Amino acid sequence: MFNNMLYHENSLSKNTMPLTISLFCLLLLLLILSSISRKLKNQIAATRKAPPEVSGAWPLIGHLHLLRGSKPPQDTLGNMADKYGPIFSLRLGAHKTLVVSDWEMAKQCFTVNDRAFANRPKSMSFEVLFQYNCWDQDAI
Repeated sequence: MFNNMLYHENSLSKNTMPLTISLFCLLLLLLILSSISRKLKNQIAATRKAPPEVSGAWPLIGHLHLLRGSKPPQDTLGNMADKYGPIFSLRLGAHKTLVVSDWEMAKQCFTVNDRAFANRPKSMSFEVLFQYNCWDQDAI
């Protein structure tokens, strides 16, 4: 009876060995495909032409320190547009922001690339700034 039990355990381990090998090969194949797709995605992203980014970003606050100062932010952004061109990017905190300072570029953004702008994520600051009835009705 004991010999019969040993035979039964050995037959189970022999039957599960091909399954273990095939699962390992499948996992290895998925890992290789994931690595290849990540490399291709990075190469495609590198070939796309991105707008110039303003230099001098700090790790947590981005370029917010450049907008603070004695001059109003629109003057600072105007000087950046003179230096970097009509369309450039900067970081406001952790968020990358696209700045368009030319009306022809803005028109192209909202006519040709309107789907890309319509599908951008909403932020909490957008909801707070542009909500209707932002004051207390009882206070009036």
